[in-house]
Amino acid sequence: MVAENSTMLHSMATKGIAALLVSVFILSSCAKNEEVQPQPSSGYNSGTDLAVSEVFTITTYPAVVEQDGGDLRLVYRVDVGNATKDAIPNLNAQISPSAALDQYLAAGIHPSPETDFDIAPDSKADGDLGPEEGRGIEINDYRLLSDPQFIDDAGLDYKNILNLGSELTLTLKWDDKEEEHIVDIEVTDPDNLLP
Repeated sequence: MVAENSTMLHSMATKGIAALLVSVFILSSCAKNEEVQPQPSSGYNSGTDLAVSEVFTITTYPAVVEQDGGDLRLVYRVDVGNATKDAIPNLNAQISPSAALDQYLAAGIHPSPETDFDIAPDSKADGDLGPEEGRGIEINDYRLLSDPQFIDDAGLDYKNILNLGSELTLTLKWDDKEEEHIVDIEVTDPDNLLP
């Protein structure tokens, strides 16, 4: 009972602290004044274009296990663009990994922060783009993994992340409309960081 309570308290403390640190979320656009495009930290090569929406272009990339100092994190990337001839105002795009991954993430499962971003149609000239408007959104979502002691105490195996982390929910909301897509992605550990 003491060991069980200790593990539970450790888990709650780890998740509470990590919740303040984990959800780094990056939005980018091809706005008229940008000279340098932001580069994802994970060195993505090429993505997979999904034909799941008539309104949006959606490109997913393999999730990557990375090391950040002494911590391991799982990094997701999804790009969302405009597939229509009309502007898409106030787009809220969020991603969330599968609930099956909950114990492996230090902060547990939670959706990424909300966005509020206007996506212009391709027909709009770069010089006409507004300050809150761009060609699309690049979502880079960093999820801190639970520490090795917690994983061991819970009887879990880090390698399960490669399968459990492959389902991602993408929710897109705009103009009282909503699309939700459950997509399968590859999870990679290119540097063999998972114990």
